[in-house]
Amino acid sequence: MTGTERDLAISPDGTRVIYLSGGQLMVRAIDQLDAVPLAGTVGGHSPFVSTDGRWVGFFTGSELRKVPIAGGTPVSLCAILGRPRGASWGPDNTIVFATDGDPGLRVVSAAGGSPRRSRSPMPPAAK
Repeated sequence: MTGTERDLAISPDGTRVIYLSGGQLMVRAIDQLDAVPLAGTVGGHSPFVSTDGRWVGFFTGSELRKVPIAGGTPVSLCAILGRPRGASWGPDNTIVFATDGDPGLRVVSAAGGSPRRSRSPMPPAAK
């Protein structure tokens, strides 16, 4: 893990913790003692959770993916350039992410597709 990767995420309702252990993402319900491995996440890192708490997004060496938090098959969303700097799953079912290989923020649908540059929500400062 580098200084920019975060290998811990908490579901929006606070009932689950997702973390990296032994090279695989794990999910643990707060009311349980044992964690469960998320299938298909070996080599995954930098998890984040959908706003409805049903999906875990994560990065691999070259892709952004998602997997159901209850278990299931991971889905590839898009290719990435460089190391991840972080991601956030929005209420409009889009994922905003950044990498060190691509300047600025990128946006991709949670259903997958080609990432596009994020439009700045604020106008540039006047000189």
